[in-house]
Amino acid sequence: MALNRDFFIDTLTALQSLLPFAKALPPQAFVLAWESFPAQAKEELTNEALTWAMGKLLNDPEQHKELPIHLRLHRMLYQYTNLSTAGLTIGPVPMGWRLKVDPRCLPPVDAPPPLSEADLIAAGQLPAHDGPRHSPNGVLARLEAGQ
Repeated sequence: MALNRDFFIDTLTALQSLLPFAKALPPQAFVLAWESFPAQAKEELTNEALTWAMGKLLNDPEQHKELPIHLRLHRMLYQYTNLSTAGLTIGPVPMGWRLKVDPRCLPPVDAPPPLSEADLIAAGQLPAHDGPRHSPNGVLARLEAGQ
């Protein structure tokens, strides 16, 4: 479930070419970006979550534009917050990075892969046709009859 280094570098390379006014970086910069990316994020994130963050960044390229690309992706997925599990704390408040609670970021851990259309039809959960369009008085029947 850890983030893949090669996928991370490929994602940054793609972002560099897709974002408007992005500065062209040498390959060594991407290696440095990987090495400086927070270890917690490398362990918690998946390639799918990074792809989701990339899409979010492409939809709003002005967000966190003062940061380098890899840290902009980090900000899409993490927030700096109070790490205390208790409501009120006495003394210094423990602060740190916590994964944002957004179900779109991380797919369910043990979710089975979605069934194909053929599997759904075989299981009886989906009709073998497109429903009302194929009924005797449906849209397709009317079109074929020239009505």
